[in-house]
Amino acid sequence: MRTFLFLTVALWASIGYTGEWVASVPVAPAPPPMVVTTPVPPVTYVIPQPSTVYGWVPYYYSVPVVTERRWFLRRERQITYRPQTHWYYQPLYIR
Repeated sequence: MRTFLFLTVALWASIGYTGEWVASVPVAPAPPPMVVTTPVPPVTYVIPQPSTVYGWVPYYYSVPVVTERRWFLRRERQITYRPQTHWYYQPLYIR
């Protein structure tokens, strides 16, 4: 009997305030999710302009040197190769 009385009073109290059935306390709607964006600078990358870099490059080669000796009727020829270096100024790379 007490249970029936309690349910009746609870129903009457919920209807009496608004004139309609209130199921629960209204909950405020959740705010929309916040999207965080990072600022993008207007210029993010500068394309490098091609430029040619010049430099001195060695070129190695050997020059034959012939020496002759005569000993009575006999002739001796001796060929030796002397290393030489020549430098060229030329483009090395483009960056």
